[in-house]
Amino acid sequence: MRFLTAAVLSLLIPGVLWAQVIYGETEPVRGATIVKVGAHGGTACLRWHHGETSAVNFGQVPGDWSGFDTLTMRLRTETLGGASFMMIIASENDATEGSDYYSARITVQPGAWREFTFRLREELGAARTPLGWDKIGGMLFTATGWEQTPNPEAVVFVDDVKLENRGPVVGPRLTDEGFFEALDLEREGLGAVKEAVGRGDWASARREYVKYLKGLPHPWSFDWRARPQQPEAKPDMRAAEEAMKRRYVVCSVPYDFKGGDIDWTVNPTNPVNNEWVWQFSRHHWWPQLGRAYWATGDEKYAREFVYNLQDWVRDCPIPNGKVNNGAGSRWRTIECGIRMAGPWPNTFFYFLSSPSFTDDAIIDMVKSMVEHARYLKQYPTSGNWLTMECNGLYHVGALFPEFKEAADWRDTAVARLYADLDVQVYPDGAQIELAPGYHQVSLYNFLGLVEVAKLTGQTLPADYLAKLERMWDYNMWLMAPDGASPAWNDSGPTDMRRTLADGLKYFPGREDWKWLVTRGAEGKAPAGLSHAYKWAGQYAMRGGWGPADLYCAFEAGPFGYGHQHEDKLGFVLNAYGSRLVIDTGVYTYDASDWRRYVLGATAHSTVFVDGMGQNRRGEARDSYVNKAPQDNPWFSNEAFDYAAGMYDEGFGPKKERVAVQRREIMFVKPDYWIVIDTLTPKDQRLHDYRAYFHLRPAEARVLEDGKTILTDNGDKANLAIIPVAKAGLRAQVIKGQKDPFLLGWTLKSGLECEPIPVATYEWQANGESQVAYVFYPLKPGVKELPLVTATAGGFAVKVGERVDEVKLGGKARVEVVRKAGAETVGVRKVVGGE
Repeated sequence: MRFLTAAVLSLLIPGVLWAQVIYGETEPVRGATIVKVGAHGGTACLRWHHGETSAVNFGQVPGDWSGFDTLTMRLRTETLGGASFMMIIASENDATEGSDYYSARITVQPGAWREFTFRLREELGAARTPLGWDKIGGMLFTATGWEQTPNPEAVVFVDDVKLENRGPVVGPRLTDEGFFEALDLEREGLGAVKEAVGRGDWASARREYVKYLKGLPHPWSFDWRARPQQPEAKPDMRAAEEAMKRRYVVCSVPYDFKGGDIDWTVNPTNPVNNEWVWQFSRHHWWPQLGRAYWATGDEKYAREFVYNLQDWVRDCPIPNGKVNNGAGSRWRTIECGIRMAGPWPNTFFYFLSSPSFTDDAIIDMVKSMVEHARYLKQYPTSGNWLTMECNGLYHVGALFPEFKEAADWRDTAVARLYADLDVQVYPDGAQIELAPGYHQVSLYNFLGLVEVAKLTGQTLPADYLAKLERMWDYNMWLMAPDGASPAWNDSGPTDMRRTLADGLKYFPGREDWKWLVTRGAEGKAPAGLSHAYKWAGQYAMRGGWGPADLYCAFEAGPFGYGHQHEDKLGFVLNAYGSRLVIDTGVYTYDASDWRRYVLGATAHSTVFVDGMGQNRRGEARDSYVNKAPQDNPWFSNEAFDYAAGMYDEGFGPKKERVAVQRREIMFVKPDYWIVIDTLTPKDQRLHDYRAYFHLRPAEARVLEDGKTILTDNGDKANLAIIPVAKAGLRAQVIKGQKDPFLLGWTLKSGLECEPIPVATYEWQANGESQVAYVFYPLKPGVKELPLVTATAGGFAVKVGERVDEVKLGGKARVEVVRKAGAETVGVRKVVGGE
């Protein structure tokens, strides 16, 4: 397909004219003008001024692209800073909601004409379910949407648009000439390389460069010259032997190549999980082969690694343009960063002493690492991805300083991450995605620069490391009594003690972290118990730091920058050594019903309105990030903790704003919580409400009063949920439901889910309605429940001889009067703005 020769707009399959469009005779290209100067392939080209129109529609294009493998075009811009836009290739599928298309983000840097090539099946992303390359409905460029803002100054020239059959592209694309041009040949030790390059003797240049590499000290976490001394990490010989047989497990799904050639595009998942292809190219088994080689000296491990390396580099060439959403892409920037910051440099040094790791293989690997660095520099993203990208970019720049671009790679990585420490991390220490697991991803990739700089003698900004301290503080305050984090958003429980142990390597003076890591054997206990993350809108309430102490974590903040679940106002509870109320956690990122379940409100302790759950998706990502601290009420003292939050966003697929939910949680120390849900509808119609609370004990039942739900956790702690008497309130326990929708499940391991009980409360109301619950944990072996009785304006909770009189509404939102016998021993009022 080709555009523009002279004054005629020609659409060509190479060598075959399939449409010749005299401007105005048929549907022309809309949004761009034909200019007859400065073209690349003919006497005219397209000129697209973003300030005049935000999109270019190419009108009539071939409907069947299935016989081609590559779309190519020439692009040029003179705009300072370049131009960026999306290419959308429509393939509408009436069976799906929304648009179906293939896409790529294109960034054009200032300068001469440059050819852009897009491998149709490997490098273009697929949105929803396009019908296929034989059913193409149109093509457009757009500078709006997809988190883009048009640059009104940008002008892009377009020429030579073609569909072609180029056959396989073989990597590395970096030629010997380009490789040695990239080296600083004036650098000490590269004299022999320079002489060989001057003679055009590439074979000698390759050999001399490998000699140079092996003559350097090459600081790393172990000295490659010391083999067969075993490194600190012991080899997993079983994993290494499985890799030798080319049997791999990715995203909990195994695949066996039966010792044959590896197909890096294979995807054995059903339902389809694109993460399998992506994560397969993270090469997690390469270091296992390296450790096995290090421990045994058996060259079979080295030979297998070299096969893997050269096969991948050959079959997975660097693409032209960013391919972060291509279903078969091996060059998502996240994988590029992960490869460069972990498996590749580790494996490089594990095998550097091996005769099987030949000069050619070493050059192939270094060439590809250079390609990775250039790619990572050109195509940054944001969030936790940016930390992985920059960590990988910095690794290449630090480990191979002999390249002319190395200092720029390092400086770019440092500048991006240093700035992002105040963009991606709230002042309270929470990473903006609000998923504790991805908080650690960002933390450890921020930290990667510190580690590599120390190994290679580089320097970072003086306060770079200091800015990370608050991220470990986040872990400290959020840590549950069992040492884990809540499984919020796309996170499983994270071992927070392990992360604090790592933090102590950099902040050895933190006595509170030391105390938690050693379980009180060393250091000093943290100076406080409960904690509010005012930017993240998260609140941790605890009775102590011991393993049996009571703990609640409540999330009442923004949706989060990424990896979000529909879970606002959800909470978790631990007491007496057991998890009692949980978040159901994460499921692999596939297209299954299980994945949809964990993302939705049904899998979380939320309230449904008229059968509809929370729905906040689809807005600009930046709108999910706080620009200022939350204004949620928060109070904490020796007797009580109190936090409140509000959900005033959409419900259901149409994001209907049918009601506002306010949830208040009060920790009545030392032994229970009060949860108050207030629902305020937008009209006076009768509405149905349904509250879910997800429980960890294996069983639960509704007691004879028809409202109290009690867990059965064997000889462990239990939980009673006691609602204050409300007419029409119906209680039910649902466990392991599959029809009419999934409810009462959590991830067990891998891809296996297990049933859990869900306490369910339903009621109807018109106008404002309120339901209050007492969440009362029971110590192991204790059977006696507190007595909860309704009173005028509230309720009373009798625990032994103590009575807590709770009043709701009035001048104070909540007032608790504690009495021991006839004597009042404490009063706490929580007013609206507190």
